[in-house]
Amino acid sequence: MKKTVQKVLRSFGLEVKRVSHAHGTPITAAWLGNFYYFVKLYDAIKHLPGDIVECGVGRGRTFLYLAFLAANDQKKRTVWGFDSFEGFPQPSAEDKSFRNPQKGERNNTTIQSVTWLLTDAGIPEQFLREQMRLVPGFFKTSLKQHSGNSIALLHIDVDLYQGYKECLEALYPKVVKSGVVLFDEYDDPAFPGGRK
Repeated sequence: MKKTVQKVLRSFGLEVKRVSHAHGTPITAAWLGNFYYFVKLYDAIKHLPGDIVECGVGRGRTFLYLAFLAANDQKKRTVWGFDSFEGFPQPSAEDKSFRNPQKGERNNTTIQSVTWLLTDAGIPEQFLREQMRLVPGFFKTSLKQHSGNSIALLHIDVDLYQGYKECLEALYPKVVKSGVVLFDEYDDPAFPGGRK
């Protein structure tokens, strides 16, 4: 039966794939360049205690880099990912730009799709169960779920002013001395709230 269904679908130019593979994203040279950048940053915090935290997981590419690096680290760090998984909240006046971000924009990701990305990339299941936390919700409430005492690397990729403000207020006090804080949109004119 399965082969018959596949044959019929192929005759229409379609094919059956596992859902997780249908959500895969090909690796590009830009991905590899970004990964190399994160390897260098991770090397800078290897000797430090603390969690790895990403605010604004999006489709999960950077989260994949961080999970891979932490999974191969002897420190047994927890990797946290905070995202509304509903798209943007209402942008504020600080976010006005030629880009004109809108409430609900970028709502094309789920916890399941990010987990599939990590699974398909070969991140060990034990790591996903024991050392990874994906927390849904807007930052004002979701960041309260971070139960770690210290953060070695904090990556903020939230696009909008209010998100940056809430992430910094809640998490910057937990960043250890010599820890790394990354601002994804710091110099991006499309998202001026990041710099403000």
